[in-house]
Amino acid sequence: MISSVSNIFYQEHRITTAPGKRDRCPLCKQNSFLIKADDTFGRCFNPDCGKFISSASSDEDAHSGFYKLMEEIFSDFHHALLRQKNDSGKTAYSYLVKERKIHPLVVCNALLGSVPDGYDVQLKFAKLIEQAESLIAAETDARKGKPGRPKKPATLSSQEYLGFLYEAKEKLQKCLEGLEGWLCFFYMDAKYRIVAIHFREPYTKNFLHFKPFKDSAGLFGLELFPPSIIESHPAQNHLIVTEGEFNSLQLQSLFLNHCREIGEKKGYLSVCAVGGVNNADYQAIQQVNPNPVFCYDNDESCIGYTLVSKAQPIMGVTAFTTPETDSDLDSFITAFGEDYESAWEAFEKLWAARKTIQRTFDSVATEIFGIRMAGGKQFEINKRVAQVIINDLRTRGKFYHDGQETYFFIEVEKKLVKIDPDETDFNILIAKYGINRSEQIYKYVIEELRIEAFDRGTESEIYLLAHYDSHNFTVYLFNQENQVYRISPEKIELVDNGTDGVLFLSTSEASPFSASLSLDATSSVLDKYIISKANFSLSLLTPGERRILLTLWFYSLFFESIFPTKPILAFIGPKGSGKSTIQRLIGLLLTGENFDVTPLTDDSKDFDAAVTNSHFVAIDNADSKCRWLNDRLAVVATGGTIKRREYYTTNKLVDFRVRSFLSITSRTPEFHRDDVADRLLIMKLNRFDQSNFVSEKKLKDGLLFNRDKIMSEVVQHIQEIVQALKDMKGKPLVGSFRMADFYEFSYRIALRAGIEGKLCNIFEKLGREQSLFTLENEPIFELLRIWVLTNAAREVTNPELLEEFKKLAEERRINFYYPNPNSFGQRMSHLRPNLEDFYDITERSIGGNRKVYSYKPKRR
Repeated sequence: MISSVSNIFYQEHRITTAPGKRDRCPLCKQNSFLIKADDTFGRCFNPDCGKFISSASSDEDAHSGFYKLMEEIFSDFHHALLRQKNDSGKTAYSYLVKERKIHPLVVCNALLGSVPDGYDVQLKFAKLIEQAESLIAAETDARKGKPGRPKKPATLSSQEYLGFLYEAKEKLQKCLEGLEGWLCFFYMDAKYRIVAIHFREPYTKNFLHFKPFKDSAGLFGLELFPPSIIESHPAQNHLIVTEGEFNSLQLQSLFLNHCREIGEKKGYLSVCAVGGVNNADYQAIQQVNPNPVFCYDNDESCIGYTLVSKAQPIMGVTAFTTPETDSDLDSFITAFGEDYESAWEAFEKLWAARKTIQRTFDSVATEIFGIRMAGGKQFEINKRVAQVIINDLRTRGKFYHDGQETYFFIEVEKKLVKIDPDETDFNILIAKYGINRSEQIYKYVIEELRIEAFDRGTESEIYLLAHYDSHNFTVYLFNQENQVYRISPEKIELVDNGTDGVLFLSTSEASPFSASLSLDATSSVLDKYIISKANFSLSLLTPGERRILLTLWFYSLFFESIFPTKPILAFIGPKGSGKSTIQRLIGLLLTGENFDVTPLTDDSKDFDAAVTNSHFVAIDNADSKCRWLNDRLAVVATGGTIKRREYYTTNKLVDFRVRSFLSITSRTPEFHRDDVADRLLIMKLNRFDQSNFVSEKKLKDGLLFNRDKIMSEVVQHIQEIVQALKDMKGKPLVGSFRMADFYEFSYRIALRAGIEGKLCNIFEKLGREQSLFTLENEPIFELLRIWVLTNAAREVTNPELLEEFKKLAEERRINFYYPNPNSFGQRMSHLRPNLEDFYDITERSIGGNRKVYSYKPKRR
């Protein structure tokens, strides 16, 4: 029995190893038997008992009797170890506590023991062997027709089990010869059954192993799980796997000392040891926790890393090691002596520096191939394959959704992939698992991935080019690969995709760029390669004023979050004026050499797909009459939603919010509707003559060659704009113009630059030009221009004006028709905001719901 001193020790140091339930011990009958929360094992903390019972106690496994015997052997060896506490001289206990600095509480609660003197293995096995022999005799009698005990179903025959017992007895007896006083480490499988014992002679490096099972080496330290009640420790949801037993014992000891230092209740981390790189039981590790973190020894020969490299074909892991060569976690911790806080901080730094090491795709594909070749019902094969892929992807990153679409973020590559059969990156990812898009199983896997993302993934906004955090005055600009330029008023940093929770979706068509953060340019390369290439015409706005508007529009692309309404860039001019070229150059700068403009087709679905999947869309040659175009342009300008059919359904429509910036070209525009025209930045162009014509290929090549340099300038100018938005926040606006969001953005920039007066003048001209565009080819505007020459300031009713317009139209042969005064009055009401840019319009009631109007040209 345990000595009275050990009894006091148990009472003083007893801790709750796991959230669980306390029950009456089946041996000592005391209410001190702690059953683990998942019922995998129980442990009596009565110091006079120490009974340990695993799930093997009620297991119908053929080896269940042997597992119970191993628990008895552990109990004997563990009591022998604790009896050494007050012994003088060098013992297994003194080696643990004094020499190796293991916390006494860890020694008390871990599956540790010491080989007792004269331990009789023959006697321990006798009863179990006798039972096996009796079972064989009963089976023999049953075959001869004599009554006897029926044979239990088992994975082993009774004869094979008896042979196993004799072999295990001989192995253990041979191991224990001359091992009195040696230290024992008991190893458990994932079901918390003792399956092996490692022996070590105290104060030496002499080792011996008892491993009765060929395919189960077990893990040391599982009895201390789950982790402690301290929820903030860095290993909360992981299993730390070390090579040697003392690495895990030392880390548990450090954590107990850390808990004492900070005044928290005592507890344990999720730590286990494999007992050597060649003994690692990876199957048990995976069953205990699918996301292990390996702490491998940092030895010069790299043998320690073998622990990780051997795991790769089986599972994805994260791993870390100690900083000094020829060191392990045990020596790393003990080097701090009793400075436990410094030791814990150093361990946390090691933990923070862990790196992800993925399972090889080939090994997962091989596993999937085996499932498919094994046969069975197709739906069962599909489900198993999909689950293998989902489990593997969980180790490689995270699932996301934005409410409509689903995504997977590859952690190592910092790459977001859309779960979509039309996405090249997604098909490449699935192909790594040996699944081809043409196979029937492909559709099942996609649907399971989408369900996983919606059910257990994180909901998040997904961005394509840039995102502006208006609360923190920070722009995140995607480099079209896996990094982001984080641009704040104070600094510009290159960070990983996903930093601050801001996720960008990369596409296979986009090309990355690299911006220098120390560019010192004396002239604008953006202007040189894009803005100045537009051959603007002189009308209400001068070419210089249009260049200012185009530049402001370009930089608004990076601030989408403050643009609930967006201006539409409209290049209008004859053939050969470079309309498409300017659009193409902007797209090439933003996304790379694969960008191209989008031709306008008769199918609105093509337009819908473009504006819901891109940050910038360039529509080319919008000259033909298209019944849906004005409606779609209005939706884009006002930031509305477009209904699209959900994948794999025939009639379910989903609303997709339009966040795209749009540019459009036309020779003879058919989008004059007033609500559209009021959102247009009209860029009128002249045809190039032969003397200043430059081939588009030369312009494209020049831009792509200097793309990094241009984007370097863009990044720095974005920072200046962010500074302006921050410094000028809250300052009152002067003037009120259409496109209020774009005007406010532009005014803040102009205010910082000291050109706000000039900007107001530009927007005033722009408003008149929008009105001219709306009224272009409008017979009412043409007739009013003629009529007002002789009728300025004369009051008329709408019916009277309609009759006078009819006469003028007939005289001037102008196509003009309104069936009644009501329809004419409605049209005049719709056009009034545009007409007021050119006429002073008065309105007066004359009773009986009748009104008279007068029109007088404005002086400018």
